[in-house]
Amino acid sequence: MFLLGVRSSYSLLRGTTSPTRLCRLVKKLGYSGIGLADRDNLYGLWNFLRGCRIEGLCPVIGAQVTEPGSSDFVTCLVKNNRGIVPSALF
Repeated sequence: MFLLGVRSSYSLLRGTTSPTRLCRLVKKLGYSGIGLADRDNLYGLWNFLRGCRIEGLCPVIGAQVTEPGSSDFVTCLVKNNRGIVPSALF
């Protein structure tokens, strides 16, 4: 089971904790993977990947990208090293 679209403290004013702590909590709750999608950035990527490796979680990398001048956004998730999401997630 995956937890997708989570934001970390790298989503300014929208997330509350570090990617490493998120990974620890997700593992404790029994999830096998997590998808991090911070708002308009990938700054927490390396801490997120390290946390997933330590906790034995499958990472899904993403970002919430906002439209300039608007509060509308789209969540983009990377599927694999080539950008393709495994169909097993959906």
